[in-house]
Amino acid sequence: MNSKRLFELFVARRWWVIAAVLVLCGAMVPLVMGLDPGPLPNDSEQHKTFERFKKQFPGQDRAITILWKQPKLDYATYRQMADLAEAMKKEGLTHVAWFGNSIAGLKFDDEKAFTLAPLKKVAGELSYSGVLWNPAQDVYLFSGVVPEKIKDVDGAGAKVLKKLGPKVKALAAPGRTVKLLGGPTIRARYLSYMGENQRLFLGGGLVLALVLFLILGGCMVRSFMSLLPFIPAVLVL
Repeated sequence: MNSKRLFELFVARRWWVIAAVLVLCGAMVPLVMGLDPGPLPNDSEQHKTFERFKKQFPGQDRAITILWKQPKLDYATYRQMADLAEAMKKEGLTHVAWFGNSIAGLKFDDEKAFTLAPLKKVAGELSYSGVLWNPAQDVYLFSGVVPEKIKDVDGAGAKVLKKLGPKVKALAAPGRTVKLLGGPTIRARYLSYMGENQRLFLGGGLVLALVLFLILGGCMVRSFMSLLPFIPAVLVL
């Protein structure tokens, strides 16, 4: 059977062919979703330096941080900060630290007892300034670490990004900025953005190719059948 005969057969049975391709794509999705892309190749000097840094300070590669910028704190804000620290613990992060659990006298369950006096008293101490807050004391740091027992650090970062990301975003308000940072979450964002861009450009390329085929060939069915082999690549990305 020559290629022309095979093409005519595909066109004649086009709906069966389309259905078969869609079924095949559906069967491939669980397999592709379970693939581990592994480390991304990068031969730059900066990447090599970072790899050496990770070997010398392995805990830093597992660190996840949240920056909270707000000039003035009140009891309601303090409670939101405490809830955020608890949420970090619930996501499995260890060694969660922020000023609320690091400075004596700053654990409050009652608004009447709330005071920032102990915080202001140690504002300039090197043990805290630049560690738990900046010198101006309007940016506060929350930190946590992915446990050593978890080997898939980037997978843990993706989970934290999925769970804590919306919570952190919801905390943003006029006069307040809250950002989720740290190596594991940054790498998770990178892979997510890369997948989105692949779907966008590959999908747009297919649409453009379909339009060109229609202009040149004038047949919708044949144009679609010509692009049919590329559809699985779009669906599984």
